[in-house]
Amino acid sequence: MKSIEDQLERLYDLYGEQFYHSALAVTRSPAMAEDAVHNAFRNAFHLRKQPDNFKAYVFRSIRNAAIDLIRKQTPMIPLTAEMVFEIPAPQMGAVHSKEFLDDFHAALETLSADERETILQHLVAQLSFQEIADLRKRPIGTVTSWYRRGLRKMKQRLEHEYGPH
Repeated sequence: MKSIEDQLERLYDLYGEQFYHSALAVTRSPAMAEDAVHNAFRNAFHLRKQPDNFKAYVFRSIRNAAIDLIRKQTPMIPLTAEMVFEIPAPQMGAVHSKEFLDDFHAALETLSADERETILQHLVAQLSFQEIADLRKRPIGTVTSWYRRGLRKMKQRLEHEYGPH
């Protein structure tokens, strides 16, 4: 069996960006998201025994570290579209425009924390609904409801601005 250090390195190589985006969904701050990932990895490094599902454990640890950082902070920095979508300038037209991203971000901000976090974890961090359910210790039906309800709210808001598609 590989050491915890080797497993952490492998997980980071495979899921580092997803870890970051999962923390970003909670903290809404790039610096805090990086700190949450770092704190979770630091704590996991000192484990005496590797959990059965190490990937789920690390994602849960990152989420918990992100929540801890939020509790310790004063006001949150607003999450910008550029933080969520790392799109090169020449390709911005492919997603309509910067205005669309701003409107998308505004729609995202109107959602509950559970809806917003689930959408970002699924779309940006590319976690499955089962992984999100395990991470958040919620039934998969609850997670899919947050996702569908959040998307429906965003669609209604964006259709108000851009019309139905």
